[in-house]
Amino acid sequence: MRSDTLSIKCPKCGGCADFLEPFKFTNGIRADDLPENFKRWGRLIVEELFPDHFAWVDPEISKPRFLQSTDDDGPGYRLNHRGMLDCKKCDSFEKVAIDWPLDAYWRWNIKGFELLARNREHALEILSYLRERPRPPLRTPGLKHIPTPLLQEKHAVEVSAQMAQDLMAA
Repeated sequence: MRSDTLSIKCPKCGGCADFLEPFKFTNGIRADDLPENFKRWGRLIVEELFPDHFAWVDPEISKPRFLQSTDDDGPGYRLNHRGMLDCKKCDSFEKVAIDWPLDAYWRWNIKGFELLARNREHALEILSYLRERPRPPLRTPGLKHIPTPLLQEKHAVEVSAQMAQDLMAA
């Protein structure tokens, strides 16, 4: 499971803040004795990264299931929803609930198509790909959600320019 830090808009200053998931999930098929801030959920070991703010409570499902979008329904653990905000600009470090991708910092709407990056590194990966000529036919998973019309040369130039401007300003 991808565990990149997400970049979100800080609600206090509007700057680029990190959103940190409160739990880390690892395969724990062979782990028996667990330290205090570690829990078992099915075959996974759940580490409480911020135990003073978030305590793990098993979802009402025995087999781990991760809900990745707001469209996902039912029991399981919802990713990119509750966690810690870490803003270097205003020195905020606090518990937050976010609405991903609406709270994303790296987000563009060009020609009615939305382009989203998880963080600065992901935005740079997208920008590099858009500028590449000729583009490789196979894209990495982080690039597969670029709207097809934005890959056309006439739009890619505009997208690249806007992205480069925003990346330089941040």
